[in-house]
Amino acid sequence: MKQILLLSLSAALCLLSACGAQPEAPEPMEFPEAPPELTVTAGEASCTALRGGWSWNYQLEDGSYSGAIADSVHPLEAREITPVLETSEPEAALTFALEPDAVAARCWPEEAWGDADAPGEDVSLEGDTLPLRPGGWLYQVSASWDRMPGFAGDCQYSFFVRSTPE
Repeated sequence: MKQILLLSLSAALCLLSACGAQPEAPEPMEFPEAPPELTVTAGEASCTALRGGWSWNYQLEDGSYSGAIADSVHPLEAREITPVLETSEPEAALTFALEPDAVAARCWPEEAWGDADAPGEDVSLEGDTLPLRPGGWLYQVSASWDRMPGFAGDCQYSFFVRSTPE
């Protein structure tokens, strides 16, 4: 008899708790609609890299997806709008507003400005640190986001660095 009474009491408590105030549903996540900015910092100097070509897909509140693709001129043809960073530091930190899943970099000497056919040189990144070459170099950073639910894409960024090591 005690077991039946305990079971009945347990069932009643479960029903009452189910009828009580329920927690609010979480707000729908807002996913970025475009690739994030890249800030390049070397010592006290910093700049926001020029966003080049990119593609991006993101989930809408209703569960469907939207996306965009943007094209751009080659970085060597964008001298007038490319941000310039002047530093004596041997390296620069790459800081994305949203951490990418993969990052790669390449560079061209300043003598290559205007020659989109000039071969670039790969630059080995050390985590989020970009080693800087002495003199004037145009850098292009490629980043991709593909492991996060709700958005994915890739983007090219560029900036010019005049490095005068001490």
